[in-house]
Amino acid sequence: MGPRMKPGVFVGYHLSSNSYRVATADGFIQKSRALQSRPQEDRWDAEAIKNIVSTPWSLRIQAGGQRAEVGPRVTPQPAVEREPVPMPRRLKITQKVLKDHGYTENCEQCTHIQSFGEGKPGLPHSEPCRKRIMEALAKTPEGTAKLNKHEQRSIAH
Repeated sequence: MGPRMKPGVFVGYHLSSNSYRVATADGFIQKSRALQSRPQEDRWDAEAIKNIVSTPWSLRIQAGGQRAEVGPRVTPQPAVEREPVPMPRRLKITQKVLKDHGYTENCEQCTHIQSFGEGKPGLPHSEPCRKRIMEALAKTPEGTAKLNKHEQRSIAH
């Protein structure tokens, strides 16, 4: 186990890193977290202070990154642009449609609309309800137009 203490010249204290700045024998400044005082007769050495070659600016120099060669450059492939395929939505059953064609028994959404006057978000109409409404819409000219419009939208996507 070698000595852990090295001789140096105290040049200051760095508040943000909680460490001392000490000039070593080669004239460069290093950080130290602990110091030990020298005897009174050895504390000041004019030659050691003259040998300091570091400046405040030289302590801030950061070494730049070096480029490592890993082989020849590869040409990137062109990105394939794809449109996201939208999920075809089912026909929206509005309250107007329900008022015109009636509510379905045993459909939780129809029961909720009858009870509270508005639909419950995330609660779908039951399949028998949806089938009954689609058949009822197909019997009227406005309903047929609505079904055709919905079908055209779902085919286009």
